[in-house]
Amino acid sequence: MDRFWETQEDFYNKGYGYAAIEGSTIIGVCYSSFVTKETHAIGIETDPQHHKRGVGTYLASLVVKEIARNGFSSYWDCSQSNEASNKLALRLGFQQVHQYKCAGFTL
Repeated sequence: MDRFWETQEDFYNKGYGYAAIEGSTIIGVCYSSFVTKETHAIGIETDPQHHKRGVGTYLASLVVKEIARNGFSSYWDCSQSNEASNKLALRLGFQQVHQYKCAGFTL
């Protein structure tokens, strides 16, 4: 979350998020990764050992509901090659609105 928020306090005041914990291990997180006046982009990560077990779906559904309940809209962004993320977005009711190309540069 440090990559997306300047301070933890900023996240606590403006963001939403949930974590899945098994024993003492965090196995998944889903949270507001970028916030505008009306929209929350969603960030999600699941431990690879827990993929395809519904952890990400459950966490993302909680975050999307919380964002909507508070009067905001959710935004899902992922690469076209990320099939799991695309499928999850569709399961959650997101629709593809646009597509763009990215370029990367090595330093």
